[in-house]
Amino acid sequence: RSGSIVALGGQAAITGRPGTATVTSAKTGLLGLIRAIAAETAEHNVRANLVNPGSTDTERRSPEWYPEHGNESHDPEDRFKEIPMRRQGTVADIANAVLFFASDESGYITGDRLNVVGGKYIV
Repeated sequence: RSGSIVALGGQAAITGRPGTATVTSAKTGLLGLIRAIAAETAEHNVRANLVNPGSTDTERRSPEWYPEHGNESHDPEDRFKEIPMRRQGTVADIANAVLFFASDESGYITGDRLNVVGGKYIV
């Protein structure tokens, strides 16, 4: 018997910015929870991991959800200058990471985090 728990985190657990204390503490806490679950369930062949999406092209990027995004530049050169891959992630990018952690292909990975951020943190 085996199993896999996959949680979705967020960049707030890595960066922390003014005005994001609540979400930063929640996302950081989620990573800690996943690691604790991984430690407690590994002997039962249950894995627990976290996918950490970066900027993703969804309707939640619209100003209705986040008014502060209303002033964002629509020029890709400006918008993606901090992302080495020079684009936003897609829902499929995130889904593929979740599917990887849920599959037997990640059978020896537990208590870990996969940043799906287009290389944003390599610089």
